Amino acid sequence: HLNVHLTLPVTYHAEDLRLLPTAFHALGPKHIIFTKLDETRRWGGLVNVAVQSGFGVCYASDSTNPARGVIELDATTLANRLQIPPTYPWEEK
Repeated sequence: HLNVHLTLPVTYHAEDLRLLPTAFHALGPKHIIFTKLDETRRWGGLVNVAVQSGFGVCYASDSTNPARGVIELDATTLANRLQIPPTYPWEEK
């Protein structure tokens, strides 16, 4: 049994991001992994793709080193993250 995950960078334009699940539908993805959360302040595309695609969202990466920056992304985690204004890596926290 093969479990296919579609990996999408949230830095893409929202309209392009929205079209990608349809473009890769033939491969049979069931989940989305979002990358580059640390490189944008615009998360609307992420939310739109998650809702419109019908795919589950399971993980995201918010670090330049994905091995260290992988987070489990469920509805609760996403809602909590959306309440915190994102900052770029070079900004003071």
